[in-house]
Amino acid sequence: MTTPNTPPAVPPQARFFQWVQGWASLMLCHSLVKTGVIEQMAGQPRTVDEIADACGLHRDTLYRALRMTTTPEITAREGDRCALTNLGRMTLKDTPGSLYNGIQMMGTDAYQRPWQNFAYSLTTGESAFTHVMGMPFFDYLGAVPGTGPALPAANGDLCPDDRPCPRSGV
Repeated sequence: MTTPNTPPAVPPQARFFQWVQGWASLMLCHSLVKTGVIEQMAGQPRTVDEIADACGLHRDTLYRALRMTTTPEITAREGDRCALTNLGRMTLKDTPGSLYNGIQMMGTDAYQRPWQNFAYSLTTGESAFTHVMGMPFFDYLGAVPGTGPALPAANGDLCPDDRPCPRSGV
């Protein structure tokens, strides 16, 4: 049922494609956070050239990447300048409620490889994480330098300050 205020229905194939393409959107966002592009737009809109120079990035590739972030309203164009939207500001490092740490974590092999091998868990009932990373999740966090704080920091991003956050493995 539609009403005058209801947008036209998106065909099911397009909806499904948008859903499965989420992986590419995650990696795009992760790359922009990891390379410092998002932080470059924290204070004010910047040109692609300014951002590329500040981050040491390829200008044309950055231009296309930022264009891809306008549709999901992460960034907006203001003439020749790119700016973060309110949604995009949620990826800034020091913003209350930021998703910065979660995005950083989701871009790592330790997060991606188990999901890429989830069929193993469906088939065997065993942990895909242990299968592909060689040890259980929390053992991995303790054994591999630089990974230990990632999960607690990412979980902290997603939980309100006044209640404890769940700590669970993949």
